[in-house]
Amino acid sequence: MSDCRAAAYKEPSLIVKLMRKAERLFKRLRGDYRPEKSNMYLWAKAELDRLIVGCEEKEGKDGLEMQKAITKDILDIVKVFCTQGHSGTSANYTLNMIKRLLDWKPITALTGEESEWGEPHNSNGTMTQQNKRCSAVFRDNQDNSTAHYIYGRVYSDNGGHSWFTGNHKDGVVQSSVPVTFPFYVPDKPEYIYLNGEDSEEIITDEARIKELYDAWEEKYKNM
Repeated sequence: MSDCRAAAYKEPSLIVKLMRKAERLFKRLRGDYRPEKSNMYLWAKAELDRLIVGCEEKEGKDGLEMQKAITKDILDIVKVFCTQGHSGTSANYTLNMIKRLLDWKPITALTGEESEWGEPHNSNGTMTQQNKRCSAVFRDNQDNSTAHYIYGRVYSDNGGHSWFTGNHKDGVVQSSVPVTFPFYVPDKPEYIYLNGEDSEEIITDEARIKELYDAWEEKYKNM
């Protein structure tokens, strides 16, 4: 039954979307539209309120106050989003764009054109430039063939509890990856598991990864 309903769903037409936006605008002008009464806002508030429960006991008074402040900030954003009248398609598109922009990730591919590069500075005898559109992309000696993205890979030595970056000379840990233009900055880095602390052995075995995760949990559970 649910499959039939999903198959039957159709994205609202442009006219319907415009009518819905016009209705919201009219209500706002009239003063009787309350985004904080919308289903999305009420649902988001209920979810965020769950973080408040027991927060003081776990994080202390300062932690509780910080969570309350963050909750308010998030709900302010939700309130604005509710007034915009998005459909499913436009909502997903808008959220994806917002996520990338707030993450300082360009929404279109880097071109490598000269206008994208900052002023050269001397770094251990090499003239290095930072990309203006993505601060994690660099090149040396005004040569695009040397361009690299410094957050291409992240590593974990405790089964995924925490992640770190690094560039170990002649070692396995190399977070920087070469860049070829046009370059679309990825949403996420490549995640790589190492076989324990002080190890540069890359592992993919899920049982070993879980063993490292559980060992870290046991080691620090009472800290």
